[in-house]
Amino acid sequence: MMEELFATDVMSLWTIFLMGLSTYVTRIAGVYVLRYVTLSGRMEEALKAVPPAIFMSIIAPVAFMTGPAETISAALTAVVAMRAPLLPSICVGVICVAFLRQVI
Repeated sequence: MMEELFATDVMSLWTIFLMGLSTYVTRIAGVYVLRYVTLSGRMEEALKAVPPAIFMSIIAPVAFMTGPAETISAALTAVVAMRAPLLPSICVGVICVAFLRQVI
């Protein structure tokens, strides 16, 4: 029974490896390409807005398809993400949703 639980086929391992490799290559390619490009102030600000936008696109469906604790936490996280770096924003969201799930 335990052997079946932890059994992994080779195709799954290859899939995980190739997804990781493609992520790594994409990141390195971005750094390599931007090394030769001079960014204007406006473009630099636009690139800084990408991580919070991606973060919100990931949590928005969860926020509106679940309960009030998740919706309130997502709204608070969105406000924090406008002012703070990404990691503190995520921490605020996780702590807020954990607290509100206990209270509500």
